[in-house]
Amino acid sequence: MVYDTADADLRAHRIALTYYHLGTYFDTFLHHKDSGTRLSEQPSAPLNANWFHFAMWGTLTVTQNLSNQRSPQRLNSGIPAPLRRTLTPAILRARASDGQRVGRALSWGQLAIFVSATQMVKEVTQSSGIAGVSDQDILARIKARPGLSNIDLDATRHITPMKRAFHYYELAQAQSQSKVQSWLMLGANVLLTAAEQDLADSAVEVVLDHVPQHVGAAIDWRLAKLSERFRGVPPNLAYALLETMHPNTRKVIYTIWSRLMTDQVLVMAMPTETLRLGRDIPPRHREWPIFPPDLRDFPETGKDPDLIEIVNLVRSLDRTIADAGTRGSAARDWRRWDERMNWALALIRSRQQDETLFWPPYSVEDQWRIVNGEMPARLGDASTLDVQAPTARNVLNLAGDN
Repeated sequence: MVYDTADADLRAHRIALTYYHLGTYFDTFLHHKDSGTRLSEQPSAPLNANWFHFAMWGTLTVTQNLSNQRSPQRLNSGIPAPLRRTLTPAILRARASDGQRVGRALSWGQLAIFVSATQMVKEVTQSSGIAGVSDQDILARIKARPGLSNIDLDATRHITPMKRAFHYYELAQAQSQSKVQSWLMLGANVLLTAAEQDLADSAVEVVLDHVPQHVGAAIDWRLAKLSERFRGVPPNLAYALLETMHPNTRKVIYTIWSRLMTDQVLVMAMPTETLRLGRDIPPRHREWPIFPPDLRDFPETGKDPDLIEIVNLVRSLDRTIADAGTRGSAARDWRRWDERMNWALALIRSRQQDETLFWPPYSVEDQWRIVNGEMPARLGDASTLDVQAPTARNVLNLAGDN
């Protein structure tokens, strides 16, 4: 369903909708001790959101920010209107000028992540256990799909940690202790996010470097035309020479631009809040602790190799200030994998038990529109209040009826 459409926006909505239903499916798998009991009827333990919930809201945020139909979310607020009227069209023109390049990079990254994750779900549901399937077999099945033979997917860097993540989900499903289950879920979510961000690494760099590259190319071409007029040098030759000059200066310019975008433009839109990637993750509510009780302190690992591995993983990625919650979680340059993972870890750990993550991004009518190849009436953009809180009836049936 996802591969045949040429409309990148519709494809992203289909991916987001699939993530929503996969997230709901795993909620049932992880939290329904009795298949006839709804999630809302089990108040004994908090619900932990799985990776698909975070991936869904992330996909919707990327779609809204990088489409050419409107300015990025941060440009719609906080900037004086006269400056916004000048800056917004300039950025939109730069993004649209080579939209195929940016669109292909973004779509390829989304597709690689989507196919990998859904293949893992297939392995979990069709085999006796994810551990019984070899990494190379899973990689071969993914690459056997039409158009994916050259996908930048590696068994060691991607398949192995993703398999490990779904193994943690299986352990969490059988775990009766709330704190241990929460940390197993956190380990799975972080491992999947790490693989996702590694797959998206080149796409993120293409998208963020596009504007300064476009502006630099335009300047180089003007200089090449002047070289033809005054020195008789063919413009194509002069342009090729100019493109190879001053690589260190260009790298500095790209870094300055990327840090500006990270600090002032890029956001993550959640159902009831919009988080800036260049700022520390704030508490969900001012009077609440930053982390939920089960995730506030590290668990007692004992000799459990899985918990030891998860604690070591979290510590290796966490660059926040010790004993200061999420201080230091702000990303400086979103092109860097370690910066993205530091911010994402703080997001997942602080929001994993946030009930709003389970809200559906689309109405039932819009879900049918997406399935039938139409754009939804409401685009699932939480920053413009497109996402509505479920009604009382929908809350009761949110997981059970899906």
